[in-house]
Amino acid sequence: MEASDILRLIAAHLTECGLQEACRALRDESGIGMAGCTRAVHANLKAWASTGQWGKILEAFSVLDNSLLQRRKTASGLKNEMEVLISDVHEMAILELAEAGDIRLAYASLRVVEDEFDALAAEAGTGKSEKTNEHVLSRKRDLEQRLAALVSLRSMQVDAADPSSQDSSKFPPNYYGSKFSKQERRDNIGKRLMDSIPVVPPCRLKSVIQQAIKWQAYTGLLPSIKELWDDDEGLVPDGQNTKNTTEKRRRKKRKLFDLVLGAVEVDAVNVGEPPLEDSVPLDPIPSKQYTTIKFGKKTTAESALFVPVVCEDGSAISASTTSFSLVTGSSDGLVEIYDAHDKYATLRMDLSYQENGELMGHDDASVLALAASNDGTMLATGGSDGEVKVWRISTGKCLRRISAHDRGSAISCLAFAPDGSHILTGSEDSNCREFGLRTTRMLKEFNGHSSFVHSCQYSLRKEGKHQLVVVTSAADGTVRIWNAKTSVVIRVLRPVSLGDSLSTVGSSLIVDHRSDQTSAAGGCPAIHTVLQLHTPADTMVIVPRGLRAFLVSHHGTVIRAFEDDTSAGGKVFVAATISPSNHWLYCVTEAGVCCIFDVVAGKLEKSIRGFAEETTSKLKDGTQAEISGLVHHPQKGIVAAFSNDKIQRKGQLVLWK
Repeated sequence: MEASDILRLIAAHLTECGLQEACRALRDESGIGMAGCTRAVHANLKAWASTGQWGKILEAFSVLDNSLLQRRKTASGLKNEMEVLISDVHEMAILELAEAGDIRLAYASLRVVEDEFDALAAEAGTGKSEKTNEHVLSRKRDLEQRLAALVSLRSMQVDAADPSSQDSSKFPPNYYGSKFSKQERRDNIGKRLMDSIPVVPPCRLKSVIQQAIKWQAYTGLLPSIKELWDDDEGLVPDGQNTKNTTEKRRRKKRKLFDLVLGAVEVDAVNVGEPPLEDSVPLDPIPSKQYTTIKFGKKTTAESALFVPVVCEDGSAISASTTSFSLVTGSSDGLVEIYDAHDKYATLRMDLSYQENGELMGHDDASVLALAASNDGTMLATGGSDGEVKVWRISTGKCLRRISAHDRGSAISCLAFAPDGSHILTGSEDSNCREFGLRTTRMLKEFNGHSSFVHSCQYSLRKEGKHQLVVVTSAADGTVRIWNAKTSVVIRVLRPVSLGDSLSTVGSSLIVDHRSDQTSAAGGCPAIHTVLQLHTPADTMVIVPRGLRAFLVSHHGTVIRAFEDDTSAGGKVFVAATISPSNHWLYCVTEAGVCCIFDVVAGKLEKSIRGFAEETTSKLKDGTQAEISGLVHHPQKGIVAAFSNDKIQRKGQLVLWK
């Protein structure tokens, strides 16, 4: 926004709060006033003019931005309309003062505004009249003649013996103009005031601030968590440098403030810094089963996602916190939304289409991928037939149907653009594509992987100029970072995570994107998960189907490595997720152990043995199904886990808390 527009919003807010003097001072100091008047003032303009209350009208003018109003009317073809209107108000005020007998006050008022009259006459020009071929008199001179005529008329009426014989109701002809009587002139000015002065929307400043915060949070420009320091501790007075003050400075607490939800204390996550002993973790580690969702016979969960519960207009149900529903996609093609108020054990019956048994889904195709728009109003589902559907969550209506990839090339991952206008699709055909939701046409193709694309997502790089990038990972063992505008690959990362081969901390994962090196030859397993972090900025966690996961910067440098050194045989990671505060990293091994790592320290915090055995349905032959998906709740310490292994008699999804 322009700085002048911000000042106009502040001026309108001051006026709404009854701080007219502050608004007037702001205008005098900056030269910028309100772009119009408030609704209450605008409603009274005509009545004030009709009754001759010119003082109130001039007071309303004192906070207006006349130059803005002039441009507004000039654009409409009414040149100088605002200046002429203001001059008419001054003129009527002076004439009516003189008529009421305050001749001296009328002349004094004329001296105050005579510069405005002269400027208006100069701008209008002093050329010759078309009819009389005479110079046009200035407005100030004309007004002086009217006042002189009134004084002369009044002096002729005065009887020296009886001064009370003066009749104040009489005034010279054409005193208020040749076309109008006094009341007609008042009514004419009142109508012009109503037509010329716009109405400023109420509470505009608050509304714009709320919209700006919501939009920046929606697009990712506004980080959810911002670091603040508590200055109440560790302050050292001037001239003092004692041991006690030094110790207090070292013990200074770090607090975090959530710009959207309010003040909270969470555990700080900063690369290279030790964990804070007195901080309180925002995300408690799940320790036991919370709810089990069971599917039908020979049906397994293929995808899961937490989505915010929003009103019809897209706003959150509660201003202080947001409720999240659990969405599941299954192998029978159904999409189901579960209610958080019942521990996700039952479907949401406030959605009429679910209450009537009309579920969202795909015909004859498994729902392998889910994605929700940032505002929580739209849901995208990807099927095993290569088709993508976009739904309105509140109504269950299918808004778009996109044949994103060739039939038979299953959709493996989806992602909405930050503004919700585009959607990203990844497929088993090794391609990642971007489609516009307005036209459903393919806009870009990110072509470079040589095997299945396992994950795709948008990411806003915050270093330097903000740049929107697309990050993809695939079974070829690489992570590719693309320019979201040009679809040109920026860099290719290839972590090594098998056997004795290991990408060490501090090493670079960047490889030549033209390299023909295969994952098998280079010891690079498929990368099934990439987790973008908000803290630290411009970092991500890469989880290959290998023995180690990596915390990596967008420049490709390994910051931290995560490894379960307690598991016998060193089982590889098959699924992963991260907590909302980016403090805990959850990785499940093929042996069924859930490893929780401290992202700051890079150490194993806790292991949940038998995680897969308790999450998947029991098998008669004792075979254990492999966990295929992990999803963390956006606000609470809840983790959803499921397996799509067909060896299960009945698929299920288990929530841990």
